[in-house]
Amino acid sequence: MREWFKSRLFSAERKESDMHGILASRARVAGKQDVLGLVAIADGYRPQLLDAFDQTQRLSDLEGMLQLLSRVADVAIRLRGSGMDVHPQLLEEFLGALTARLDLSWSALLLERDGHWVSAQAFGIAPALLLEGGFGRQLDEYAERGLGGMQKLPVAHLSEPVWGVPYQEQGRCLAWLLCAGTPSRPLPGLPQSLWSQLCASLAAPVLHRRREDDAQRTAARHEVLQRVFGSGWLEYQTHAGRWVLAPALREALGLCGADCDWLECIHPADRDAFLAHLGDTDGGKGFSTALRLCAGGECRWFRIDAEVQGHGEARRILGFALDIQHVKEQEALASSAHARFESLIDSAPAIIYVQRYRQGGLSLEFSSASLASVLGWTHEQVHGQSLLAFVHPEDREVFKCGIQCLLREGKISHHYRLRDSQGAYHWMLDEVTLLRDDLGVPVETVGILLDVSENRQTVELLRNSEERYRALVEDSPAMICRYSPDLRLLYANRPLLDYLQRVDAPPGSLDLRDFMTPEQAEALQASMAILSPQEPMAMQEVCMQLPGYDNAWWLWAVRGSFDEQGRLLEVQAVGRDDTELHKSRQLLYQSAKMATLGEMATGIAHEISQPLNVMRIALSNLIRRHEDTRLTEDYLGDKLARLDEQVQRATRIVDHMRVFGRRSEADSQSFQPDRAIDGALSLVCPGLAGHGIQWTCQLDELPQVSGHPDRLEQVLINLLVNARDALVSAHVAAPLISIRAGVRGDQLLIEVEDNAGGVPEALLERIFEPFFTTKPVGQGTGLGLSLSYGIMQQMGGGLSVDNRRNGACFSVLLPVRG
Repeated sequence: MREWFKSRLFSAERKESDMHGILASRARVAGKQDVLGLVAIADGYRPQLLDAFDQTQRLSDLEGMLQLLSRVADVAIRLRGSGMDVHPQLLEEFLGALTARLDLSWSALLLERDGHWVSAQAFGIAPALLLEGGFGRQLDEYAERGLGGMQKLPVAHLSEPVWGVPYQEQGRCLAWLLCAGTPSRPLPGLPQSLWSQLCASLAAPVLHRRREDDAQRTAARHEVLQRVFGSGWLEYQTHAGRWVLAPALREALGLCGADCDWLECIHPADRDAFLAHLGDTDGGKGFSTALRLCAGGECRWFRIDAEVQGHGEARRILGFALDIQHVKEQEALASSAHARFESLIDSAPAIIYVQRYRQGGLSLEFSSASLASVLGWTHEQVHGQSLLAFVHPEDREVFKCGIQCLLREGKISHHYRLRDSQGAYHWMLDEVTLLRDDLGVPVETVGILLDVSENRQTVELLRNSEERYRALVEDSPAMICRYSPDLRLLYANRPLLDYLQRVDAPPGSLDLRDFMTPEQAEALQASMAILSPQEPMAMQEVCMQLPGYDNAWWLWAVRGSFDEQGRLLEVQAVGRDDTELHKSRQLLYQSAKMATLGEMATGIAHEISQPLNVMRIALSNLIRRHEDTRLTEDYLGDKLARLDEQVQRATRIVDHMRVFGRRSEADSQSFQPDRAIDGALSLVCPGLAGHGIQWTCQLDELPQVSGHPDRLEQVLINLLVNARDALVSAHVAAPLISIRAGVRGDQLLIEVEDNAGGVPEALLERIFEPFFTTKPVGQGTGLGLSLSYGIMQQMGGGLSVDNRRNGACFSVLLPVRG
C-alpha cells in the first residue's frame, strides 16, 4: 500500500512540473522546502532549485493514512476476538483517534437494530442528540438510493455539516459511519474508497459478533425450552439408517447410549403408523403425526412434524417432537364434557333452541331432542320455521311484543302457549338471549323453553285455595297472626284486631310490644328461643295489656319459620283468649295454698305457741321477782330482750303465712330461689319434729331464676308435706328428708328426697294425674302434685320423680335467667 501511494505521487509530480530527473537534496527555509533537481537543456543538464512543499505534505498525509488504516485493521481484529461488552470501549478509542487525526468535530457509528437506528458508539456528540428530529428516517431514505462512499447529509437540528458512509450487506444498509468537519477543515480529507473501507472495518466485526451472540442466545433458549417441555429435534440420516436425537429429547425418553433405538419407545399401537409415514417420505413429502412415547413405564403423547431435506446420500429427515400430553388430556376432558353436555341437552325436560336472524325475521336453526318428548315435533319438521307459527292465536301479540323487546334489550323472559303435534297447547316459559356480532348486528338467539302447564294449573289451584283459606282465617273465631322475632305484627285476622281494638290499622303497622309491659315482651321473646328447625312448634301463654282488662291471657300454638341457615324468620300463631281459664287456675292455686295452710295449721299453731309459752314463763318470773322486791335492772333488761325476740319470732311466722296466702302477681319476676326454699322449710320443718323426722338442707350458690317465688314455695311445701306423710305411713325407724339445690348445666335443680321406700313402679306414670292419690280417703284430694306439675310447666321448668336407693326423689327444674 505504501509503494502504491508513492508511485501515484511521483507520477503526479512529473506530470505537473514537466521535469525528468531524480531527487538530489532538500532544504527547508521559512516554511518552504526546496528540492535540487537537474533540468534538461540543449547540450545537457543544469541544476535548479524547485519548491516541493505540497509533495512533501502529501507524503506526510499518506503516512498518517497508513497509520490510520493499520489501526483500524487492528481494531477490527480486536472487535472480532472480543465480547460485546468490550466493543463500546474499542469503538470509542478508535473514533477518538479518527476525530483527532482528521481534525473532525465528532464521529459516530450507527447500527440498524430491529428496523431502528441505534448508536453503537459516538465520540464528541451525545447519541440522543444525533438521532433527534427524524434523522433515522433520513438515513433510511439515503440507504434506499443505494449510494456508496462518503455523502453529505442534511441534518437540520445540527449546526455543522454532517458526512456519512453507509455499510451494506446483500443490498441492505446495516451501518453508517458519521462525522462532522470543523471550520478549518469542513470536508473529510480521505478518498471515497478509504472511507468505505473504514466503515466496513468497524461495522462488519461488530455486526458479526452481534449475530453470533444472537445465535447463541437463540440456541440457549431453544435448549431451555426443549429441556422444560421434554421435547426436541430429531434427525434421520437415510443413507446411514441412523437416528440422531436432541439431548433434551433423549433425556425425556430415558435413552442413555448414542446407539439406543428410540423407535422401541413408540407405543406398539402407534409404531406401524409412524413407520408408514416414514416410508412415505421417499417421495420427498414431509409428515405430521401424533403418537405415544413410553419411558419408565409411562406413556406420553408427542406430536412429530418432519420435512425431507437433501438428495441422494445427503438426504435426511429433520423433525421436531413436541410433548402434547397436556393437550391430549384437555382434549379428553373437553370430549367428555361435550358428551355430558350433549347428553344433558338431550335428556333435559326443557327445549334448548337456536334461531337465526335473517332479513328482520327469526327462524329455527337448532332444537334439542327434548322437542319430541315435550311437543311431539322433530327438528326436521320445525327447521327453518318461525315459532310464531306454533303460538296460540290469543298469545301472538304477546309473542310479537316479546320479540321487539328482545331486539331492543337483548334478553327477555315471557309466557305463551305453543301447539304440539296433536293440536293441544302447552304453556311455555321462554328465556331468550340475543347474540350480536362486533358491529352490533343481531346474528342469532339462544333460548330455553320450559313446559309450565302443570305449574300454571297448580298456581291457579293455589290461588283459589288461598282465597278459600283466607276466608276461613278471617272468619275463624280463633286469633291468627304472623309476627317477626322483634314482635312486629306481619298479619292479623279480624278477631285478633277486634281484641286489640285496632280494626282499621293498616297491615304491618302494629307492634305487639305496644300491648305488653317490657317484662312481658321480654318473656315472649325468650319463649321464642326454644323454637328450632328440628322442633319448630310450641305452646305459649301470652299476657297482654288490653283496654278493659287488668291482664288478658292468651294461649297460642306457635310455629317458627326458618331460613336455610336456621335463622328464625317469623312466627305463625293460632290462639284463643284464655283469661277466664287463667283466673280459674289462679283461684285453684290460691285454694290449694289455703288447703296447704290448713293442713299445716297444727304445726304452725305449735310453732306459734312456743314463743307464747316462753313469753308467759318470762312474765311469771318478772311478776314473782317484782312481788319479792328482788327485781333488778339487769334481770329486767334480759327478760324484756327475750320477750322481744319471741315476739319477733311469732311475727315472722304470721307475716310469712300472710305473704304465702296472698295471690300471686300476674307477671313473672326474677328472684333468688333460696328465698322460696327457706320459706317452705320455715312452714313445714317445725312440724317434722313432732313426728320424729330429721331433715337436712344442702344449698350451693344459686343463680337467679324467673317466675313466681310464692308458687315455687308452694310446690316445695307440697313435696315436703308428701314426704312427711310417706314417712309417717311407712313407720321408718330413722325417718329423714334431704333437700339439695344446685345448678346443672343451664338449669336450677332442687331435689326433695325421703327414705320411705319409694313410689311403686306401677304408680309412677300416674302420680301427676289430677285427683290421683295413695292416701286414705279423707286425707288427700289428689291435686297437690298435679297443681305442682302445672305450676312448674307454666314457669318454663319441670317436675319429675324417680326412685332412689332408700326412697323417692322429686326433682324441680327451672331455667337459669340469662
